[in-house]
Amino acid sequence: MPEPTALRRIDWGVLGVEAFAIFLSVLLGFGVTEWRDARAEAGRRADLLEAFAQEIAANRDGLVGKGSYHHWLVREVGAEAEAGRVRVLSDVFQIENVSGFNPLSLSGTAWQTATATGDIALLDFDTASLLWRLYDAQRQIDDEQDRMRAIALDQFNSTDPGQVTRFLTLMREFTSLERELLFLTTEALQSIADDRGLEPPLAIPADVFERDPFAATSSGSPSPVAPPDDRE
Repeated sequence: MPEPTALRRIDWGVLGVEAFAIFLSVLLGFGVTEWRDARAEAGRRADLLEAFAQEIAANRDGLVGKGSYHHWLVREVGAEAEAGRVRVLSDVFQIENVSGFNPLSLSGTAWQTATATGDIALLDFDTASLLWRLYDAQRQIDDEQDRMRAIALDQFNSTDPGQVTRFLTLMREFTSLERELLFLTTEALQSIADDRGLEPPLAIPADVFERDPFAATSSGSPSPVAPPDDRE
């Protein structure tokens, strides 16, 4: 009968080294995966902020141009009504440079995409909250514009002098929303620039809505506040 084969003696030292090597390789694998995921997430976050910055800056440009016109319109109609030269809404169009209401065109694509894809979660709470306030202000302006259009269409041929007063009340409420949106866009662009370590866009003068969009500067050059050039 053959002798049983002797059991090989376990080298616990070698086994420990091998086990540690396996553990280390798994740990490194997890680390590399996490690093790659973090890098990809950081890239997505940077792209998201860039999309927001571009959209908000474009919206702000439109807001400054048309908002300046709307503020001018309130001042002009108010002055003409007080002087007795504007009695009904149709009289408003007899004022020089008046081209109607000229609604704002504000894009919300960046916000809609970020919320639909879940990428909004890549932003910290303060940034996401600020952006929510900004796009909610845009929504309020869109709603108010729809209301303004409906009233203008319904009352344009009215001979009721009270319509001019109501028009001015609505326009003052609307321009108040524009001022709030301008504040939020400036704050958002500053916050995004700080987050990305970039210089923010040029600041908008505090009195931009008080300027005459049709006036020339003292040098004879056109005003830096462009009047609306389209009739939506």
